[in-house]
Amino acid sequence: MWSSVVAVLGTLAGAALAGYVQRSGDRRARDHAHRQEVARAVAELLEAIVRHREVRWLAVESRRAGAGETEEERTARATARSAATVARDRLGLPSGAAT
Repeated sequence: MWSSVVAVLGTLAGAALAGYVQRSGDRRARDHAHRQEVARAVAELLEAIVRHREVRWLAVESRRAGAGETEEERTARATARSAATVARDRLGLPSGAAT
């Protein structure tokens, strides 16, 4: 009788341990995938910000030289700003505007 009770308890303990190990491994895999996704999103945001700053700098230099803003420059500025906004929103960062 006691040997049966010990066997059942051992089986239950083994099943519980296996379930715990599996959940722990799944959680680690999800965390790793999340970290990779965040790293990619941060890299995209940094690239978009650098591009936006480049476009803005070229616009400032153009104004300093006395040239007016062309339609292409306006389009490039809006596109760069939109790309930075999309990348920021993908990360869920606040815009900084007061609500």
